[in-house]
Amino acid sequence: MGAITLFCEGVQNSLDFRMLNLLLSSSAIGNVVLIPAGSKTGLKAFLKGYKAQPRVISGDAYMIYKDRDYDFVIPESPCLIKDPSDTRILVSYRTTVENYLLTPENLFDFYDSRRTQKKVGSLSAARALFEEATGNLSQYTAARWAFSTVRREYPEFFKSGMRWPFENGVLPDNLDKSACKITLLQLVEDSKNASARISTDIFEDRYEFFSNKFDDSFTRDAEKCLIWFNGKDIARMIHHILGGNSVFHSGKGSFYDHVFTKKLFRANDFPDLIELKKILTNNHP
Repeated sequence: MGAITLFCEGVQNSLDFRMLNLLLSSSAIGNVVLIPAGSKTGLKAFLKGYKAQPRVISGDAYMIYKDRDYDFVIPESPCLIKDPSDTRILVSYRTTVENYLLTPENLFDFYDSRRTQKKVGSLSAARALFEEATGNLSQYTAARWAFSTVRREYPEFFKSGMRWPFENGVLPDNLDKSACKITLLQLVEDSKNASARISTDIFEDRYEFFSNKFDDSFTRDAEKCLIWFNGKDIARMIHHILGGNSVFHSGKGSFYDHVFTKKLFRANDFPDLIELKKILTNNHP
């Protein structure tokens, strides 16, 4: 009987690899080989090369698990998203892998164990810190959603490969509403193809929609923010608020290492990850 090869983003010992490896080891799925395949943009090229090779064992199957980012519409209920271009590509419900790990509760547990950060001296302080971070990111996140939404709705008007100008976890200096709108509209102009006939009004309308959506009541709800906001951006903003050396890396002694070591991440807490385990089990050769 063949194996299932599950490809994920990142490299050996990346957050994606560690989370999925823990998910697989906590269940009786069977013979699943987890392979980190680098960046999300190179996944399909990697897979093309993989499929070109003869199978070592007859009956081998493969799947891909990757972050949703801002690339897909969010389902109304938590579930995996299947890429319409290839249903073997399974996409996370939450924005990034960090969104499954970076919670106010886990922040408090981490800093409480270190006893080095008085600003996170209680769970209520950790929640307030998280709320401050997401509040600071609300207009920036609204601009990101406005751009990605219109790109999906009108792909014919845009140059291929155009993406948001900042990497996840890299924030512009100015995050207020006017600056975020300027960034959005400039990106729109840079992204249009030569024959584009799309009005910037569409982007402004989408921006206002998301700007209003991510109001103070929204950013006070950590669970909602961990679905809609980017975890790397949240981590960067928390680092900025607290100052000092960043603890949000993947190495030993980091926040994420603490989450895995203390077993604060539990796959069964997330309906979409439970669904991933079922899919791997049911599709096993």
